[in-house]
Amino acid sequence: MELLPGVLLILRTVTFIAVCYVGLYIAATGLTKNPENKLLGFFALVASPLLRPARALAGSGASERKVRWVAFALAVGVWVVTVVLDVKFGAPAPR
Repeated sequence: MELLPGVLLILRTVTFIAVCYVGLYIAATGLTKNPENKLLGFFALVASPLLRPARALAGSGASERKVRWVAFALAVGVWVVTVVLDVKFGAPAPR
C-alpha cells in the first residue's frame, strides 16, 4: 500500500473538520449574545489554532469577525487543495 493516498485522506479529513469547527464558531458567535457562553468558549478553543494565523494575515487592527472569516477562508482553501490532491493522487475509488 502506498503512503500518499493514506496521508491525503487524513489531511482531507482533518481539514474538513477544521472547516466545520470554524463554521460552527462563526454560527455560534452569530447566535449567542452572551460572551461567557460555554459553547462559544468551546468553539473558540477548538478554532484557536486556525485563528492565530488568520489574525496575523488579517492585520493588527482587524475585527474579530474579520479574523473568523479569514480563518474560515483559509480552512476552506486548504480543504479544497487537499480534495484536489486526493482526487489526483489518491487511491482509486473501490468498485
